[in-house]
Amino acid sequence: MSGLISAILPGLLEMNESLQKNIMGLLDFYSELLGPEIVIASIWSAMLRSSHCRIAGLKYLASKLISQGKGL
Repeated sequence: MSGLISAILPGLLEMNESLQKNIMGLLDFYSELLGPEIVIASIWSAMLRSSHCRIAGLKYLASKLISQGKGL
């Protein structure tokens, strides 16, 4: 799972809004399918292993915190 996430996370940094929405939707789908703990752990793993995934991973995690009303 972390390999797949490492491959798609950098797409969140692209300026293409439809691509960003598709990637967010895909990550949300996997979160519902596998469980949020697996997806979040995979995102953290990708962020620790690759500098290309750090900002994108934080962007996704921050959006989930904001959407849940927990803020930053």
